[in-house]
Amino acid sequence: MMGIRSISRFTVAGLALLGLSACSTFEPEYTACPDVKAVEGAENIVMASPATGHAITVRFDDVLAKCVARGDGYDLKLDFAVVMRRDLSLYGKVEEVPFDLTLAFIDADDQVVARSEHRFTGYIPGMIAASRPLFSLNDEIPSGTRVVMGLGRKIEAE
Repeated sequence: MMGIRSISRFTVAGLALLGLSACSTFEPEYTACPDVKAVEGAENIVMASPATGHAITVRFDDVLAKCVARGDGYDLKLDFAVVMRRDLSLYGKVEEVPFDLTLAFIDADDQVVARSEHRFTGYIPGMIAASRPLFSLNDEIPSGTRVVMGLGRKIEAE
């Protein structure tokens, strides 16, 4: 009986250590990101509500960028909040607010080398004038670039 008891203690201890080491291997090693900023003038937009046509203001509130270095740039995890505001006297029901976020990747010569667009949908609850939903996205930052972000998307010239 003594032999079985000591083996099971070692087995339990070994499995516990293995479990703890496995948890730490799944967390990426974050490094400092290249510069990530909202472009002045595109951190705040006014849009027409899809439901009513009334004005809704959407603006960045908080932005947190985390990066993992790789050979040809970075993997970016961007968490952000926006504040969505409306005139409650015009409409008080639950309102769906779709919006776009554009990331432009700018090189040392201030040239756009790549761009990515992301679509999100937030909601303003009924009988509330403002909402502050949180969003997250993953993207790739090319090597040697910085990130400039803005609400909206680029409109292609015809």
